[in-house]
Amino acid sequence: MAEEESAAATAAIVEEEGVPTRLWVSVNSLSQKKPVTLFVEDVDKTRGATSGENAAVASTVSDLVTETIKAEILYQQDQAKVAVESVDSVVDEAIRTELQHKAQATTHDKVPYTELTLALIKPDALKAGYEREIRYTMQAHGFVIVHESQIQFTNVRAALFYDHHQDKPWFEKLTRYMSSAPVHAFVLGKVRAARSWNVAIGPTDPEQARKESPLSLRARFGKDILRNAVHGSFNAARARHEIKLLFPNLILDPLLDPPKARFYFDKFLKKTLIEGLTALATAKPHSEPLQVIRWFAQWLQHHNPYRPFVDGKKHVEVVIPD
Repeated sequence: MAEEESAAATAAIVEEEGVPTRLWVSVNSLSQKKPVTLFVEDVDKTRGATSGENAAVASTVSDLVTETIKAEILYQQDQAKVAVESVDSVVDEAIRTELQHKAQATTHDKVPYTELTLALIKPDALKAGYEREIRYTMQAHGFVIVHESQIQFTNVRAALFYDHHQDKPWFEKLTRYMSSAPVHAFVLGKVRAARSWNVAIGPTDPEQARKESPLSLRARFGKDILRNAVHGSFNAARARHEIKLLFPNLILDPLLDPPKARFYFDKFLKKTLIEGLTALATAKPHSEPLQVIRWFAQWLQHHNPYRPFVDGKKHVEVVIPD
């Protein structure tokens, strides 16, 4: 068998018993998902091919390669278009859903972004076993628990936390109480979270809470003004201060509203995601979904245009575990 190669094409003279020797040309094609093979002509092996026949074969190979390249370009364009349409449809559907929700919401719910607030289950309520009921109240009022942890205040840390009360006569008593046993801290997310949580917990004095808001947490679980079961930040600004004090590594950036989210996506994410999804559709790296996700995660890591540089080199890569 003799072979002649040109670009992505392979020309081969194939001998078959009982028939003239035949010349075939084959080109690998992604769009066809298989080699494209073209029969050129019969060749009389005993006399060999003439210069004219060789020229005809070369021309046929060249034409086939040209057509295959055109087909591949169209295929890649189609794959990119599919990726763009897929990403756009997901984002558009998310925005439509969010806008529909906002249109149906009551006026006081129409705020630009979700707030965060801090909630504490104080030592008396935690020791009495009220955590389960307090969690249920959080869920019933529509809060999302963004982060939580059990914390043991020191007297100094409690003094920093309640610094806005340091001129009160009961300040030292409060800090001693809050550092006497563990508390459970929650970062809660919801629209107007600080205001909503303060409504759920009720007035500071449990006796007043039982009169004005008998279903509130302080009315149900509080004993007195000091041991009133729970803490809540009195406004969003104070919540950010308290969260930063207890959870310094927690990101407090507010969620973007849909138009700003779409602008951010189009400017910083869309181009890279489209390129990545196109590469994924072309490579078809694995049949297992988790392996596909792993491949895509590694692709995004290596092709992130915003990866920081350290001493002129890309930042140390994050190892993606198996």
